[in-house]
Amino acid sequence: TYCSLGYGPVPYLVMSELYPLEIRETCCSIAMLTNWVGAFAVTETFPSLVIAITAQGAYLAFAVVCALSCAFAVLVLPETKGKSLEQIQNELHGRTHMPVRTSMSA
Repeated sequence: TYCSLGYGPVPYLVMSELYPLEIRETCCSIAMLTNWVGAFAVTETFPSLVIAITAQGAYLAFAVVCALSCAFAVLVLPETKGKSLEQIQNELHGRTHMPVRTSMSA
């Protein structure tokens, strides 16, 4: 359920929309590695957390991390609906508009 109900699908969405083509392969690899390390960490730490702080405490701890992750996604990640990759890149680099190309032909 980690990848279907929680924060798991986000790297798949982000990497396809935010990374420029020239570095997309490397960034996708890093995003997937991070995603799977996170899934492994949740799987490995849950039994220890249940013993240390009860099942309710473990779920609460993971719920807090999930809430912080959702806040990050809402507040930091740019809206990409209906935008081209070039427009998204300009926003990420702080450019709000594209320069107008003019023709120099006579």
